[in-house]
Amino acid sequence: MTLLSYRKQNKLTQQEMAGKLKIDQPYYSKIEGGKRRPGTRLVGKIFVLTKGKVGFIVLRPDIHKIMEKGVRDEEKRNSCLDD
Repeated sequence: MTLLSYRKQNKLTQQEMAGKLKIDQPYYSKIEGGKRRPGTRLVGKIFVLTKGKVGFIVLRPDIHKIMEKGVRDEEKRNSCLDD
């Protein structure tokens, strides 16, 4: 489900959605329109607000790359502790 379809289904305005997410309406509009990608924290907020109906992949198609990088960084940190 997209942000737009979620918002319409729940009869919310962009201003109301932005308020629930604690961001301004112009920024929300850009995310909903695909002109901006939300950061990972905002993706999490949207996921929680929509109860998972708007998923990570819809909001950030590159999320797997971000997660893989985080795992690699964590592995590097842990390997330093083993030395």
